[in-house]
Amino acid sequence: MLGHGQARSGLVVLVVAGVLLTVYVATLLPGVGYSGDTAKFQFAGPILGTVHPTGCPTYLMLSHVLGRALPWGRLAWRINLLSAICAAVAGGFAGGLLMSLGVAPAPATASALALGVSPLFWSQAVVAEVYALHAALMMTALWLLAGWRTAGGYRDLYAALLVLAVSLGNHMTTVLIAPGVAVYVLRHEPRLWRSRRVVAWSVLCLAAGLGQYGYCIWRSRDPTTRFLETTTTSLGDLWRCITGARYHAQMFAWPVQTILGQRLPDLLGQILRDLTILVPLAIYGLMRVRLRGWRTLMTVYAGCQLAFAAGYANSDIAVYLLPVHLVVVLLAGIGLGDLSARIPERAQFHRLAAAACLALPVYFFLHDREIADRSGDIADARHTESILAAAGEDAVILTADYREACFLRYYVLGEGLQEKRSLYVQDFAGAEQIVAYLRGEAAPVTKGQSSRVPAGLAVVTTNDGLVESLRSCGSWAYPLAGGLVQGIRSGNPC
Repeated sequence: MLGHGQARSGLVVLVVAGVLLTVYVATLLPGVGYSGDTAKFQFAGPILGTVHPTGCPTYLMLSHVLGRALPWGRLAWRINLLSAICAAVAGGFAGGLLMSLGVAPAPATASALALGVSPLFWSQAVVAEVYALHAALMMTALWLLAGWRTAGGYRDLYAALLVLAVSLGNHMTTVLIAPGVAVYVLRHEPRLWRSRRVVAWSVLCLAAGLGQYGYCIWRSRDPTTRFLETTTTSLGDLWRCITGARYHAQMFAWPVQTILGQRLPDLLGQILRDLTILVPLAIYGLMRVRLRGWRTLMTVYAGCQLAFAAGYANSDIAVYLLPVHLVVVLLAGIGLGDLSARIPERAQFHRLAAAACLALPVYFFLHDREIADRSGDIADARHTESILAAAGEDAVILTADYREACFLRYYVLGEGLQEKRSLYVQDFAGAEQIVAYLRGEAAPVTKGQSSRVPAGLAVVTTNDGLVESLRSCGSWAYPLAGGLVQGIRSGNPC
């Protein structure tokens, strides 16, 4: 039977996860939209395709299973729901972790809920992306690492290493937690690295984690794969995919003085704006940590993640701060728990303290709902569906916009319009190549797809600049659907 403490911890996990899942479902992106990457993740896994480096095979396989398993909702909604489930699990486990660190139920619940409705975390819980799954796996591993020291034995340590290995297949920034975990483990048992069993298990987990990337080679070599953004057919290709070779020029691209003088202050300012009162609570909590080595684990993990984000010249850098947010909220929960424990032992005081704790997530919910709520975001879906309606059947749709191309591919590949209406999407084709296709001389290969576009299809586009280029090559255009889409024919109409 479960002990009283375990039962209370389990109840906190269930309550937090249930509340957050309810919030996320109510604010979930209903279909395609938000970003091009979101649309790509909505269809790439379900059709067993590949995406940009580092490949994310764990996410793709999990979304494939969920996309097939759920019997209701459109595909895009089901894959968005995967993020909601993962984020709810992460929030629930945050509450359980704080309980295992000695935090009372009220401050543990309040801190976990505050994490769940903080702006960055909430934003990733309602769209198809890899970051909610990453948060769930990181929180699971941290909970197991804490349990290893509080419960004794090695079962939790082995489980934590396995979870981290699984996380390697979701996002390679998992490696940034490795230094903190190593210091934490060896601080408790300095000779553990000599244990053959532990070393063998660690090597096995690492091999299993990296082995997930065999998915990329499997799908790249399968001629039936319908979407290949990254083609990986050799070990060299696989290494370049796993290490994100395409983005190496952006990693640590800033000089040290820029990182220290501009990038770090900007990122720290963003964290302070997002988490407000939780930041000073986290600073206090860092001083009140009781579990030996936990302070070091939290500091090293957050420091590695922050250093990577500060040196990465990427426009979408905010999501790389999510692990830092996890650390801040965990430490804030410890601080809040310590302050709550100092309240005089009178029933009315404890009730007031519990109410004050629960006011924290209420504040974040009211403050962030307008920012994070995606339930009304249908404009992108309607626009894309209008393009598809105008294109009709038996057509190649040309676009020079990445987001638009991903939105169109969601319908064409994810919802099967390629088979139903013989529609294809092309976003990287020159005017001369298109004219040759219109004349029956060649069929362009659609970017990301292994099959060639069948000959004889109509060509339509949303790009006025491309129409002008085609006119100069001897083709002419005619409007479709009130000018939203233009069709292209070869030859002189006169």
